[in-house]
Amino acid sequence: MNQQLILLAFLYFLNGIPYGLHTKLIPLKLREQQYNLSSISLFQMLSLPWLLKCLVTPYFENSTSRKKKWWILICLFIILMSIVVVNGNITTNSPIVLIVALFTNSCFAALFDINVDSLLLSWVQSTQDIGRFNIMQVVAYKTGVVFTSAIRSVTGDFNDVIIVVQFIYIGAIVLIYFFRIHVPNRNDNQEDEKKAVAIDTNKQTSSYLDIIITKGTLATIIFCLCYKFSEKGFTSMSAMFLYDQKINIENISFVRGVVSQLFSITGSVIGGLVDQSKSFNLSAAIFVRCIIMLLQTLYITMATNINMVIFSCTDVILYFSSGFITTRTFSIMMMNSTISLKSGLQNTHYALLAAAELFGKLSIEILSGTLASFMGYNYFLQSCVTLDFILFLYTTRYLSIASV
Repeated sequence: MNQQLILLAFLYFLNGIPYGLHTKLIPLKLREQQYNLSSISLFQMLSLPWLLKCLVTPYFENSTSRKKKWWILICLFIILMSIVVVNGNITTNSPIVLIVALFTNSCFAALFDINVDSLLLSWVQSTQDIGRFNIMQVVAYKTGVVFTSAIRSVTGDFNDVIIVVQFIYIGAIVLIYFFRIHVPNRNDNQEDEKKAVAIDTNKQTSSYLDIIITKGTLATIIFCLCYKFSEKGFTSMSAMFLYDQKINIENISFVRGVVSQLFSITGSVIGGLVDQSKSFNLSAAIFVRCIIMLLQTLYITMATNINMVIFSCTDVILYFSSGFITTRTFSIMMMNSTISLKSGLQNTHYALLAAAELFGKLSIEILSGTLASFMGYNYFLQSCVTLDFILFLYTTRYLSIASV
């Protein structure tokens, strides 16, 4: 069990690095290159493969340990190569090459995520494992996201971040190649692989219908679509607002990418330790996040001289509550996937919930720049606060159904 946790933690750390680049560093780097908000937001559309991973997950339901390992290695190699290409073109006038590289990165990061999630679900044996595995999953993933911003804060150079990431991925490929990955209750010989159930188009459609009608699934899908919507819109545009107010980009990266993320990780750990069967804790955390978002909006839009220390005090509470909410959400997702469904649909069910969660994040990241340009920072941030309060009301009324 300890080896499994260590391996999964390392894999989720690796999976967090591309997301950190996509959402934390590259947008600010593009802003430095004088890209407008709408163009930066449109770059988030290159993460579309993450939304479609639930469509290909059925083909990995019966994959053997050996296949999972090779898929993980292939994905890591191509992610590494695409990051190298991104670094070589982000400061040049080659947007087409940059777009292709980022899209390729997203495709294989999504495939990597599918195989890692499959390992996670296969190793969860009871409800007691859910909290522990989710702490590992969320904390390791966020550590990967934080890692890129931390390196940028220390070195001040985007190129240095890419160099460090390259060495990490090369080392990871070597280590995983020699590591034995075993999926419980799976036979890895060729005979059993040939007997694995192939999922045709009709069976896929039936599987998705079975998933949707499972008790609590629809309520969870709606929540997964919305719970990051207000937060991601708020944090992405408040960072751009600070930059436009002439706040040093290294200071923004340090506060948002390191300090606040460390509090987010702490919130994630606590979220995994609380009673997984109670939805009250989740509702309370959303309410706290809503209040902090309101206070932060009032401060940064009304202050004539933004003090980053004061801003940081509100930001760490915002990220702490968001981290708590994230782990509680993934616990609910995992409980639905591992308890409510037979094993043949668990990976697809979890991928569908994860796709809904990601769709909520990406849709607002794609739209936020355009909406903020049209509405203005002030009204956009206020709209995010309002949406978060609506989410609080929804959670208190409906989400307890999903967690039963």
